[in-house]
Amino acid sequence: KSPLSFHPIAIIFGLLSFVSYLVEGAVGDWSALYLFEDKGIVIEEAVMGVMFFNATMCIGRLLGNSLGKHLTSKQVVISGYLFGAVAMALIVLLPGYGSMYTYLLLGISLAMVVPNLFSAMGEQNVIPMTQAVATSTMLGYMGILMGPALIGFIAHGTSLTVAFIVLTVLLVVSAGIGKYAYMLMDKSKEVEG
Repeated sequence: KSPLSFHPIAIIFGLLSFVSYLVEGAVGDWSALYLFEDKGIVIEEAVMGVMFFNATMCIGRLLGNSLGKHLTSKQVVISGYLFGAVAMALIVLLPGYGSMYTYLLLGISLAMVVPNLFSAMGEQNVIPMTQAVATSTMLGYMGILMGPALIGFIAHGTSLTVAFIVLTVLLVVSAGIGKYAYMLMDKSKEVEG
């Protein structure tokens, strides 16, 4: 029996994980260079953007359970993508240090998206949990591996600014797909019930 599931729900949630991890990988590998080359921040300080992102991601994931008591998984995922898109847009639009400090918002916005996507796969009753989580995890980690290379490819043909705009668009699209994914999961539960 296959360890993966090719059910639409597992694939869609896996692709959402892919986008989240793609953004994380791209931010981790390209942000210092972006802040240095495009925003004019000296390289010794430009790395602070990545540090801000990682710090707020860590804090967000550590404190995420308390947030989860007040919001549904769907609300956390969709709002996380939308706030993440706003943060990415501000990173592109704001000059210098304003752009660098916006990484704080980006990290906190995306911190709980992936854990909630994985939790949704564990809580649904449509697909065997092990297959659903394995599919989401596999596609997600493909994103963190492919993200930096994909952004490098886009930046090589255009610029890092264009590559970061692509990430912004991906986050907006993911918010819409996330809404559809949870709706699809709810409908499948009704059919099962």
